[in-house]
Amino acid sequence: MEFLILGPMEAHRAGSRVNLGRRQERRLLGVLLLTPGRIVDTDRLIDLIWDGSPPERARAAIHTYVGRLRTVLRDGPAHLATRPSGYQLDAAPDSIDAHRFTADVERACEIPDSTGRAEALAGALKAWRGPLMADVSDDPFRRRVGAAFDELRLSALARLAEAWLEADRPDRAADALAGLVAADPAQERHVGLLMTALHRAGRRLDALEAFRVTRRVLAQDHGVAPGPDLQRLHFRILSNDPGLDVSARRIVAPAARATFVGRHAELRRLDDLTGKPGAVVGVSGAPGVGTTALVLEWARRAAERFPDGHCYVDLRGNVEECPAQPADAIARTLRALGVPAERTPDDENEGVRLLRSVLDGRRSVLLLDNARSFAHVASIVHSGAARALLVAGTGPWHGIPELRVGPLAPADSVALLAGLLDGAAVDLPRLAERCGHHPLALRLAATWLRTDPELPFDGGAPDPLEAVVGTAYRRLAPPERALFRALGPLAVPELTAQGAARLCRTDPVRAGTTLGNLRDAGLLVELAPGRFAMHELVRRQADLCSKREDSAEVRETAMRRLFHWHTERLS
Repeated sequence: MEFLILGPMEAHRAGSRVNLGRRQERRLLGVLLLTPGRIVDTDRLIDLIWDGSPPERARAAIHTYVGRLRTVLRDGPAHLATRPSGYQLDAAPDSIDAHRFTADVERACEIPDSTGRAEALAGALKAWRGPLMADVSDDPFRRRVGAAFDELRLSALARLAEAWLEADRPDRAADALAGLVAADPAQERHVGLLMTALHRAGRRLDALEAFRVTRRVLAQDHGVAPGPDLQRLHFRILSNDPGLDVSARRIVAPAARATFVGRHAELRRLDDLTGKPGAVVGVSGAPGVGTTALVLEWARRAAERFPDGHCYVDLRGNVEECPAQPADAIARTLRALGVPAERTPDDENEGVRLLRSVLDGRRSVLLLDNARSFAHVASIVHSGAARALLVAGTGPWHGIPELRVGPLAPADSVALLAGLLDGAAVDLPRLAERCGHHPLALRLAATWLRTDPELPFDGGAPDPLEAVVGTAYRRLAPPERALFRALGPLAVPELTAQGAARLCRTDPVRAGTTLGNLRDAGLLVELAPGRFAMHELVRRQADLCSKREDSAEVRETAMRRLFHWHTERLS
């Protein structure tokens, strides 16, 4: 049996509508359906059914109503039981539209893709046929028992509009909000979303009219002016601010590592340094020591402080072949925030202005990783655009508070290896020490020790990372060694099987297998199915191997092959 209480009360069994009886009986059933599986006290039922003014024989009437409802529910999955203090309706929550609605909205909000999230929210909202128990209740009753459902509907509509805006469908966002704002033009959050949607849909005059209506209603009914956020949005629309045309996507950083350990003092220090709006912090450390993992883990833990998300930008300043000019840093940041490449200004000052506009009003954190120097990011630092800004790299960061990150503490190194190796028979403290407590070296060592715990660790090299990569390299088969060396001179952000096939003059199937073997050896990471990347420090080790074993002609040929492959892809 299916129960519908969002709107007029209905029940259906096997496709046929069930007669639920008279008004008071339907109201009694509706109250019990709000909390399936839980006892509702008889006194509370009496109070709710008769709005605080019950007849003399109210308990007897309740008993009669329950008997009639049991007849209606007979032979169905729902069971109405008498308890010492009241009554309990045992029914599956997914058989009741109000509880399905709640669950569907919660699931929809977890969908990362904006279009999918919007479509799921729109599907969930179809369950709303009208106010709770519309045919047997009034506003005071619904305020007592159904306020949560009204609030959830309003929240779902606002989230639906935000999702359509993020998906660059402002027309649909405006459609979702029009009725909501017309019913209550004093709700400034909804009005702001509608104004943004109308402006992006090319209806600038309608957006300004929505503000005028809200300003008039607030003045006449409440004696106040619109809040500063809505007034600032009004000014931005009047001035045709280009930042308003950028998708209002919730910016999200890459996931923090599941095996993150330690760094408790550093995390507390970052909390302290980012306590005030507009905070700027530099995080510095030797390459591969874990500055990226630290800022991502901090961002994950600080998510509640920054509800509009965290934008992670890899400036690639650690790659010598990549430009490290301020304009390049600004352009990469704007693209990460959703600004199309064709709308990214070439001029540094114009880029800063657009960055301020895009981040205006957002409670978000900007994470700039692999900055080459302070000059690389100075324009962004001085812009004051972000609610909080973290710059990570080797440093130093002159003029801003700085957190220096070193190797892991010995106990944390052992804990990291224990989590990565999962019970392998390895002398963890000795291995941690031979890796110099260097996070990247520890992770690489654990990768190949998982498959061969008896493999001797080569600690002869002065650099622990060089020792780990060298050991992993020597156990590779010839095709994997050749591809590893070929990637050394090439500062490519990612590689596919087609690119690897061109590089090694083989077919994509074999190249894909070779890439997978390098991934299993810990020398590549798989960004997404079929897309691989190499850590810059590992690439440098690959370049050293290439210089030792390959001629200049072989290295130049590899670079030429990959260049031709990229050119063909672009054309």
